[in-house]
Amino acid sequence: MDQAVERFTTLITSGSSPAECILTAYANGLNPGIRAAYESRGFTIEKFHYRMQMDFTTPYPAPEWPAGLTLSPVTPADEKDLYALIISAFDWHGVDPLSFEDWHKQIFRGGRYDPELFLMLHKEGRLVGAAICYDEGSRIWLKELAVSKELQGQGIGSLLLKQVFALAGQKGTKSPAGGIPTVALGVVSLNPKAMEFYERSGMTRTREFVQYHRKA
Repeated sequence: MDQAVERFTTLITSGSSPAECILTAYANGLNPGIRAAYESRGFTIEKFHYRMQMDFTTPYPAPEWPAGLTLSPVTPADEKDLYALIISAFDWHGVDPLSFEDWHKQIFRGGRYDPELFLMLHKEGRLVGAAICYDEGSRIWLKELAVSKELQGQGIGSLLLKQVFALAGQKGTKSPAGGIPTVALGVVSLNPKAMEFYERSGMTRTREFVQYHRKA
């Protein structure tokens, strides 16, 4: 840790990195020793990351969708619209969104991408919602859940999440253990509305990670 701080400081003072650059670090919220070590070296808490999950012992029933809304797996024709939906649906809390190219590389990763786990919700031919999931063997990981601004607050997000629960039970996982999987996701403390939404849907916080940063 001391070597990392020293290296960071050297990069700043030498001009190799801009003066406004920050050093970011993460710690398990249940590890007071490592947290104290960061804080004693000038790191301050930027935000908390929570893992939320829901475990299933029986299949989850698929929800009934209102007329005019249709679900389908993602296709190449959806990719630009999906990116635009995600960029417009979220509050980025001062963080610059990824470019389409960088986002595409991150989301459509080889080995993890399964179009059947990318749920696209259309209304009158227009993409208005999406749930992006990955099969991680021991669980289904919900990477993104987005609803267009004009439809937020109408229960569409809850229906999409219930569809993910149902899909997870239908597909199982690639894990040799099989069975009804866990659905998990990550949410940050800067988005309390999202945490409340997932908790109302039956998900619980299972892990906490602290994101620290340090200025030069």
